[in-house]
Amino acid sequence: MKLANSLTTSTKTLLIKVKLGESLTGYDFKKLLSEFELNYPSEAPSKKRVTDICLFLRGYALPYFAKNKLTELSAAEVTKFFDWRRANPKRGAPSNATIRAEMSHFKTFADWCYRRGYFKKRIEFERRGSKMARQNQVRFTETESC
Repeated sequence: MKLANSLTTSTKTLLIKVKLGESLTGYDFKKLLSEFELNYPSEAPSKKRVTDICLFLRGYALPYFAKNKLTELSAAEVTKFFDWRRANPKRGAPSNATIRAEMSHFKTFADWCYRRGYFKKRIEFERRGSKMARQNQVRFTETESC
C-alpha cells in the first residue's frame, strides 16, 4: 500500500491506462490500417469507396505516419500531412479536387478510429478550398482595399 501511495502522478496515469486497456505508446498505423481494411467494408456505402480510401491510405498516409505511434491526431498534424502530400506526389501534382477527396478519405478513416475508441476525440480540420471555406473568406471591393 505504501508503494501505491508513493507513485508519481504520471505513474498513476499509466496504471489507469493499463487497467482500462488503453495504449501506453500509441497505436501502430499499419495495424490500424489493417483492421480498418478488414472491418470497414461492412460499414461502407460501396466497394469503390473502400478501394479508394484504402489505396489512398496505403499510398500516402502509411508512408507518412508509419514511423510514429498514433495516440491522437491533431488538426495541425493532419494539415502537415496534407502539406507533405502536396509536396510528394507519386504522379503529377494533385489538384485541389484530389486533395479534397483525399481529405474526405482521411476523415472517414479518422472517424472510424474514433468510433472504435482508438482516438479519444474526433478530428476537426478545415478543408482548404471547400465550399464552406470559400463562403467564409473575407472579400473586399477595390475601394475598400485601397
